[in-house]
Amino acid sequence: MNSQTYKNGFEKETKRKIANEKERLRMIKVNAAYDKLNNLIYKRCDKKYSKVKILQATIAYIATLQTILGTDTLMQEREENNIHDEDENILNL
Repeated sequence: MNSQTYKNGFEKETKRKIANEKERLRMIKVNAAYDKLNNLIYKRCDKKYSKVKILQATIAYIATLQTILGTDTLMQEREENNIHDEDENILNL
C-alpha cells in the first residue's frame, strides 16, 4: 500500500465518520422535534406515540384550528381541484 492509497483511504474513513456524526446529530434534532410535538399535541398524556400518529394528530389539530378560524385552506384546495373522498385515505395513513 503506497502513501497515496493510505491517504485516500484515511480521507474516505474520516469523511464517512464526519457524515455519520452529522446524520446522528440530525436524527437527534428530528427526534427532539417529534418529542416536542408529541408533548404539545398530547398535553395530558405521558405516553409517547409513534411518529405517524403524532403527524396524524397534528394534521387533525391544524385542520380543526383552520376550521375554527374559518381558514380551512386544505378543504378549499380540495374543492377547487375537485378532489374527492377516495383521496382522503392519503391523510388517514
